[in-house]
Amino acid sequence: MMGPYTPNSLINSLWFNNTVHFGLRGGMQEHRNIMWGDIQIKEANGQEYLELQERQTKTRTGENVRDVRPVKPKMWASGDRERCPVMLHKLYASKRPPKYCNPTDPYYI
Repeated sequence: MMGPYTPNSLINSLWFNNTVHFGLRGGMQEHRNIMWGDIQIKEANGQEYLELQERQTKTRTGENVRDVRPVKPKMWASGDRERCPVMLHKLYASKRPPKYCNPTDPYYI
């Protein structure tokens, strides 16, 4: 189940969105490496979006400095309240314990 209904459905939705929109591998390693500060809420032309601040991954190891995406991955807000990635991220942020809201804390808790 996905959506804002239960803690599990919220985490499932975040994981799915991060996999599809940010191009993270479905395996757990890239998801385990995401820190709370890696995903930021931004705005352009009055519309909010989430932007991933990429770090090294299995496919982007840092050995080749030119091996970076020319555009940072983004997820745009949608009108669907149950599936909007920005709304789900904000809901998740509101439920996180304050001691887990530092930029270097794991994204998934």
